[in-house]
Amino acid sequence: MTKLILILAFVTSLWADKYPKDITGKWAVDNVELGDAANKIPQQQRDMALMMATQVFATATLEFKADHTVVITADMPNIPKGGKWDYDAKTGAVTITGPPNQQGKNNTMQLLATERAGKTVFSFPKMAGIELTVVRKK
Repeated sequence: MTKLILILAFVTSLWADKYPKDITGKWAVDNVELGDAANKIPQQQRDMALMMATQVFATATLEFKADHTVVITADMPNIPKGGKWDYDAKTGAVTITGPPNQQGKNNTMQLLATERAGKTVFSFPKMAGIELTVVRKK
């Protein structure tokens, strides 16, 4: 019985999301998808959201520097291009605080960093569930 429980625990852990210990470095987008959150919107809107996300992120990079500054090359108005980042390795939550906008408010964005099936995924829950499969650049 103990062996069965250990085997089940091991197999289950293979599919469970895990959080990277460190996200420091430059990441290139390998694939753009919409996560489960997008299932709540009509198909036509999902298709449009995926097309727009692919155009914005297809050649984008996200660079999380050791001094906690960030550079994001995606050209989208609500994504800070620079600023500071903070990462909670226990939850995978990344908070990016960009420079103040025209109204004087800091542009803040959150994403979730997970490891799934050996790949790193950055997801944006508040942006139609956009999920970026990313690879660390050398």
